This record gives sequence, structure tokens and C-alpha cells, in this order.
Amino acid sequence: MLLLKQKYFFDWIIIYIIKEEISRLCAELNHNKYHLVAILIHDGVAGSGHYYSFNRNLETQAWKRFNDIHVADENEENVFKEAVGGNGNVSAYCLVYLSDHIIQDELNSKVNAMEIQDNKIIEIERKHYLDILPMDLVAEVEADNIVFHEEIEEYKFNSYLKSIIDTYKTRFDRITQAVENKDKKAVPSYLNSFGCYLKNVGSVEEVLKWYIVDTTLQDSPKKVKLHDLKNSPRLIKLLEDRLSSLAKPYGFKHLVLSNSEEGLLTSNLKDFTQEHMVVIYCQFYIISMLEERWKDACYAAWMASKVLDIIFDLIVIGRKRPQELLY
Repeated sequence: MLLLKQKYFFDWIIIYIIKEEISRLCAELNHNKYHLVAILIHDGVAGSGHYYSFNRNLETQAWKRFNDIHVADENEENVFKEAVGGNGNVSAYCLVYLSDHIIQDELNSKVNAMEIQDNKIIEIERKHYLDILPMDLVAEVEADNIVFHEEIEEYKFNSYLKSIIDTYKTRFDRITQAVENKDKKAVPSYLNSFGCYLKNVGSVEEVLKWYIVDTTLQDSPKKVKLHDLKNSPRLIKLLEDRLSSLAKPYGFKHLVLSNSEEGLLTSNLKDFTQEHMVVIYCQFYIISMLEERWKDACYAAWMASKVLDIIFDLIVIGRKRPQELLY
């Protein structure tokens, strides 16, 4: 009986010590506040599924949903509803907390990262995260960021690619119809534009299509050139795949001109400019008059009359003039 009482006494002592230790730890934790800043969500079963996350803004306390490349605002009620689970196979599998002093340091570092230059407040890039990461991990993150940036550009490019293709086909049809117009009373169609001139030449069909795509891209909201896309092979490949899949006569297979095709484009542009300078100067004259740029209009009229005088001498009178006057 005595031994039994002693055992209970020692058990009570041990329980008392444990409770005191728990109280002490709780008291310490009460002085070290932690805040929930992120929730990682798993949608699926043990063997498979999809992962996404919710992240809280440290300043505004607002939540955002990060799901692949899609980022959107989310209200707190939906965040905890999905985190708790019970709706399908969606539930939280990891909670991320930050201590209060780390959050305060983070917010203060944002203030310290602001500088005033030329009476403007600018934010200086902070690199303290990179200072604590191993170099191999930094390199991996930077490589992932490059790929992610390319994927974003590809997504944006793909989203307006249909309008580019539609405009390209419309312009190709208009040029074809203009060149096939055999009305002798009408102004020769190849005077209308460089595209019509290339179509009239007939032997540079691939260069013509390249030119139409290039001008279509330049007239789009992004205002890019095909030459600029040489440094973006993913975008070039995406556009090539769409163009090559088009039915005749629109489809063509490559968007990077060969040296010979570059030469054809340049030589034809030079011939077009020399042979149709009067049309070019007349167009420049009309635009200048409409925009009330009188000096430019006078210059265009003078150059047009000069070129006409040279052509008249060459064709009617037969006198020859220095070729450089045509420039």
C-alpha cells in the first residue's frame, strides 16, 4: 500500500512539472507572435492532384490566389473555406507562419528602400533575400524566372494571335484582288503599295507573305517586327506553326528570311522606291497638307515635280540626266 502511494505521488510530481513547463512555454510564446501569411492547398487524392496557394499581403492583409500563371484577389472567407476542406478533395496541407518581428523588419525594409531622386520617390531593389540563398539555388530561381517570363509572353502573344492571322489573310486577299484588277482605266495596282508591287513581280511570293505578316505585327497593339522576334524562338515557332497550318494560298513555313530572300526584299524595295517616287511624294504631300505641315508639303511638291521633270526628259525628249538626281 505504501509503495502504491509513493508511485502516485511521483506520478503527480511528474505531471506537475510537465504542466509547469507547458505554462512556461506558453508564456514565452505569448511574447512571440506569429501570423499566418500563406496556405498551400492540395486539390486531389493521395496519389495525384493539383497544388496552388493563398498568400496574404503583409501591408494590406488582403489575400491573393496563386494558381499556376493565374493570380487573382480572394476574400478571406473563401480562403479558409477551401483550407478547412469538406468541399470535394480540396484542403490545406501546409500553413506558413511568420514571426511578428520578421514581418516588422520586412515592412521597415520597404520604407528604407524608398529614396527621393529628382523630387520623385523611387523604390530601390532589395536584395536581402538573395544574400541568404546559396548560389546554386539563386541560379535555379533565376533560370525558372526566365522560363516563366517566356511562358507569360507566349500566353500574351497567343491570346491575340488570331487577330494577327485574320488581318494577315485580309491584307493578302486585298493585295491579290488589287493586282488581278485588269481595268485599263484604273491606276496600275502596283502603284498602290509595296505589297502590290511585290505581288505584281510574281516571283517573290514567300517574301510578299513575310512582308504582310511583318507589317501586320507592326500595326498591332504590340507594334513588334519580325526581325525583333529572332531573339524569341518560342514566339517565332508559335507563329510559324499557325501560319504553316493555313490553307493555300496563305500558308508558308518559315518566318526567318534567308540571305537571298533578304536581298530580294531589299532590291525590290529599292526598285519600288526609284520607279514610284512620284506616288510616294504625292502621298507625302497629301498627308502633310491634311496635317497642315506646310513646309513638308512644299518640299513634297517640289520633289514630285523634280522627278516628273526627269522622267519627262528621259522618256519624251530622250535626254539623260545623272542617276543621283533620282534620289
